[in-house]
Amino acid sequence: MAPKRVLVIGSGPGGLAFVREALRVLPKDGVEITVVEASRRVVFKPILTYVATGFRDPEDVYVSVEGLEKLGVKAIFDEAVKVDAGERKVLLRGGSEISYDYLVVAAGGEPNEAAIPGLAEANINPWTVEGAVKLREALKGLGDGSRVVVGALRPPYPCPPAPFELAGLVVRVGERLGRKFNVTAVFFEKPPLRALGEEVYTRVLKLLESSGIEFIGGIEATEVDPQGKVLRYKGGEVSFDLLAVVPPFKPPRLLRDSGLAPESGWPAVDPYKGFRHAKYDDIFLIGDSSIAVFRAPMSGFLASHMAQAATAAIARDLGVEVEPPKRAYATCFVDHIVDGAAIFCDFTGVIYGEGKPHCHVVAEGPLTGAYKKAYEDYWKGNVAP
Repeated sequence: MAPKRVLVIGSGPGGLAFVREALRVLPKDGVEITVVEASRRVVFKPILTYVATGFRDPEDVYVSVEGLEKLGVKAIFDEAVKVDAGERKVLLRGGSEISYDYLVVAAGGEPNEAAIPGLAEANINPWTVEGAVKLREALKGLGDGSRVVVGALRPPYPCPPAPFELAGLVVRVGERLGRKFNVTAVFFEKPPLRALGEEVYTRVLKLLESSGIEFIGGIEATEVDPQGKVLRYKGGEVSFDLLAVVPPFKPPRLLRDSGLAPESGWPAVDPYKGFRHAKYDDIFLIGDSSIAVFRAPMSGFLASHMAQAATAAIARDLGVEVEPPKRAYATCFVDHIVDGAAIFCDFTGVIYGEGKPHCHVVAEGPLTGAYKKAYEDYWKGNVAP
């Protein structure tokens, strides 16, 4: 019997976790794994906040994936532009087509600055490398007393605590430049990260307060005036010299153009079947491509959970008994350099419809950045090829 062709689109946290797990548990003579990735290097996004504030170099975020074939898979460096689910084919930007028996899409999400009028013209999106570099340069040019507005205006977006880490790091970079920036953190919930529980949001509020950061929560953003430099929301407005909020995200264009996700909203997947697409049993959507449908956060940890579940489902199809992961854990960080917090969450209940997340602050203080660096080193050394 010919081996099953497993095609993986994307080599970020979800795609690489799937490859590692598939190579570990799937029969070597039973599958052929191919990875399609648009770039020869991917971005380790948790450190974009450091790049945006000058505490890390832009090159630090890049991780080469040229070593994929050394792991025993085929790598094609091209962009997947459309999936023909009926014919089980994927069209690449270069014009070629790849057939599959199983398709695993780990293509991430896509920023949607158009969701809020004026945002694209006024905002520096800190959740891209280009935006992070632009922000670090813009901060250097700000004068003493300038107001910097950061935050998140609407869900979903990657790494829920990231805007609050960025707020503290902007304060620190101002101190390093010998200036005082007036930093305001805006957020669609009040208190911040309310869904993660009182222990978490109380600690985040204390971090903001200790760094002198104003918090405006529970806002419903209506528009941004790029010329007047004003963010308007129902019931109020806030002016800024520099705006750097994380925009809401939407499914990647690949899924929308292929009819695998609606133009508005997120694709339906079944967590009890390894995050298979609701319509196509041979397609799995993992990571930021679909996690928001559960109202769970976009997180590399949860992408890894979904990758393990998808691998277990394919293994069972092939007659190999593999136990799917039982819990969906995630860790995130809020590093203000002089203080910080590491947050550990169990999102199993959220994803599988069994209840709320259970989160705790598991570490505090100035060593938070060191814990975050340890995670970075582990991922780059053990997950990346």
